[in-house]
Amino acid sequence: MKPAATAALALALSLALVPVTRADPAAPAAPGPAPADPAPPPSTAAARDTEVWYHILLGELAARRGRFDVAVSEYQAAAAASTDVRVTERAFAVALYARDPAAAAGIARRWQTLLPEAIPPRQALALALIEGGDVEAALEPLMWLREHFAVQDQQDGFAAVANLLGQARERQAAWQALARLSAQQPDSRFGHYYAAGAALAAGEGIAAERELQTALKLAPDWAPAWQMRARLVLDRGDLPAALEVLSAAVTQLPKDTALRTAYARALFLANRYDEAGEQFDRLLADNPRDSNARLALAGIAFEAKQYDRAVALLKDLLGSGENPGDIEFQLGRVEEARGDYAAARAWYEKVTDGDRRLGARIRLGALKLAEGDEPGMHAWFNAERAAHPDDAVALFIGEAEVLRQKDLIQPAWAVLTAALAGHPDDTDLLYARALVAERLDRIGETESDLRRVLELDPEHGQALNALGYTLADRTDRLAEAEDLIRRALEKLPSDAAVLDSMGWVLYRQGKAAEGLPFLERAQGLSLEPEILAHLVEVLWTLGRQDEARALWERGAQRAPGDRFLQQVREKLKW
Repeated sequence: MKPAATAALALALSLALVPVTRADPAAPAAPGPAPADPAPPPSTAAARDTEVWYHILLGELAARRGRFDVAVSEYQAAAAASTDVRVTERAFAVALYARDPAAAAGIARRWQTLLPEAIPPRQALALALIEGGDVEAALEPLMWLREHFAVQDQQDGFAAVANLLGQARERQAAWQALARLSAQQPDSRFGHYYAAGAALAAGEGIAAERELQTALKLAPDWAPAWQMRARLVLDRGDLPAALEVLSAAVTQLPKDTALRTAYARALFLANRYDEAGEQFDRLLADNPRDSNARLALAGIAFEAKQYDRAVALLKDLLGSGENPGDIEFQLGRVEEARGDYAAARAWYEKVTDGDRRLGARIRLGALKLAEGDEPGMHAWFNAERAAHPDDAVALFIGEAEVLRQKDLIQPAWAVLTAALAGHPDDTDLLYARALVAERLDRIGETESDLRRVLELDPEHGQALNALGYTLADRTDRLAEAEDLIRRALEKLPSDAAVLDSMGWVLYRQGKAAEGLPFLERAQGLSLEPEILAHLVEVLWTLGRQDEARALWERGAQRAPGDRFLQQVREKLKW
């Protein structure tokens, strides 16, 4: 077999035999690590029988040649003729790997005949039946396993069952089985919790929410259920719902640091800086050495333009010795924001290694432009590329972004065009130039660059979205735009920009009510003024003018003079 097939078959060999341990209640159980490659075929006295060995050898040869249909058939024959349990185990693994659940179930039943009181054959049978979508038949072995492990896993046996079903490819069947088991034990918080985890894995968010609500009714102060429920609403981008859930969670569990941190961050995303600061202050009061809370408070102070407080918090953090490069970079950003370029330069120059090094070099170039020295900025970036050729593409993109932020769009386009002369098929450069070309109303070039990206990388979700949005916003090719955006959404289901594009293309097709939920979710995930401007326009069109005005005012306070906010105001003739 090819190496990849060998590794995958080794994983399949272990599926029915994963030992059950006490699961972490903070998340649904996951399969253990992949085992080493399987041992050679068994060679006990029973397996040496000529007929059994004949089928085993044919099965191994077929598997090595990728003919798993033949391998399964031969191993079925070997298992039927042998009383050696290792032959049956091997046959089951081959059938499961070959995605032949009917054969796997039959072999598991043979295994159970050989070892009627053993656990692995029941696990194997349950897994095979779930993979075949036969939830009803799988319930019997699953109920036996749940009852057997109820004491060992200390979670009514549901952790053991979830650990097993977490390995199933058939997520829907696994969820349905766990839901059925949970319904048989309605007073078990663990049943509802693990059913919620399986529902999430199957993409059944509404069912997961229902199960978690039930678990929390049974155990109102159970942190894992609150944490999963918060993750659920945050992942779907419903910020108002997330704030409601997290507020209830910290009220119920005021000492839970993880929940309070999540609540503070959600408040920050909602632009409720004072309330977010209160939560981080409380975290610091409970744990004065919490550097993450202090860093978050510095970020809030920065966003609120409380620069003196941000600097004080960050300098306190420097004394801790944790992540000095990150803190020095943030200090440079604060000083740059308040116009003290000399102080900013001093901080950026301290960042000489780590993840922030490249960002600091780009900001040093940006400072030259901020001081009015555009030629000096270009010279800086040229020198950096000569000194660090491995970073050349990132430095070209950084230079163009510095120019774009100052609305120097034509020079940004020139930088990227020059970069592409030396790196003609670099998808990052093509994508960056496409976005700049759109700002210059060079829509043909935008489309050309994005289509070239997709030729080089057909799965490039951002390029699919950018092309779809450009067509939706700048042309009347709306059906084509929607198709591109839907493809992007499949790849990036929680990306704010893609959600915004989906809402916008629906609105442009006269489907404002259908587009609204996408735009609301996007706005819950991102503070970008362009997204907010789209939401304002759609709300206005739907007759919700008071909400639209209030939303616009909040956006204008955060980003005064933003071009997208000004454009929508002019468009709506306020």
